[in-house]
Amino acid sequence: PFVTVVIEHLESIAPHNSMHGEFPDRDALVTLLSWARNHRISGAKNTIILVAQELTMCAPTLSSETNALLPIKIPFLSLEERAQTFRALEKEAGKGDLCPPLHTYARISSGLSCRNIAQITREAFFRGKPLDEDQIFAKKKQHLEENSQGMLSLYRPIWGMQAIGALTHIKDFLGSVAEAMRKGDNLGVPQGIALFGPPGTGKTVSIEALSYASGIPFARWRNIRNMFGGESERRVE
Repeated sequence: PFVTVVIEHLESIAPHNSMHGEFPDRDALVTLLSWARNHRISGAKNTIILVAQELTMCAPTLSSETNALLPIKIPFLSLEERAQTFRALEKEAGKGDLCPPLHTYARISSGLSCRNIAQITREAFFRGKPLDEDQIFAKKKQHLEENSQGMLSLYRPIWGMQAIGALTHIKDFLGSVAEAMRKGDNLGVPQGIALFGPPGTGKTVSIEALSYASGIPFARWRNIRNMFGGESERRVE
């Protein structure tokens, strides 16, 4: 008979260090790889689906197509998909008076899953309080910090370029980048900006001002180093 087996929480069954870890982890990894190459399973048209939050949290061999596994990444909702989700929730509750403008909600809820959006929206409707940007940002901050396993902290700076007293040429450049980001002009946005100089020269405040001017939250890395070999690199990835 046709059978589909779904195994969730793959990162806890075959974690990143399975090949060099304890025997149960290695045994589980070998079993999954054996199933992937089993001709009786493929010949019967049966399917095994492995579900994980991040591939980097799982054994690397499980993300290789050479092991007869097909990695499929399901991305976050697009701007239009977030708008459709919000529209459906608004219709379900019939409380349009508690909703911000649709395009505003869709824009500031980027990075949130469908479940996150539904949770924060229904909670606001239940309490009878209007949705606002602070609520959505707080949920986004919690979601991204948890998903990064504590490696990121998310901030919304409270000052822009006016907080910088000098560095005129730096402010002019960052201001042009922020304007291009707001307009969606990808050609005007560099792939990266490296600031260097002694402590106290204005590196951090300049990037915070760029974050404020562009309307994009400011993410700060926490300590990514780890005593175990390869763990620091995995955290960076």
